Amino acid sequence: KTFKKLNHAQKFVVEREEGVRLDVFLKSNLPQFSRSFIQKLINKGKVTVNGKVSKSAHLVKRGDR
Repeated sequence: KTFKKLNHAQKFVVEREEGVRLDVFLKSNLPQFSRSFIQKLINKGKVTVNGKVSKSAHLVKRGDR
């Protein structure tokens, strides 16, 4: 149920968020989820950046989505 809400979430990176790890960026924008839960989703390939599967260590850039 909770995952369904997250399934359609889309967030654009703004300048002040640039250079932050993907898992940290998502945790700060989705505080209702634990960082470990977010990391599990990323590791399972459920999170994409600009349409491509990404890793937790990916550093987000302005305009990423």
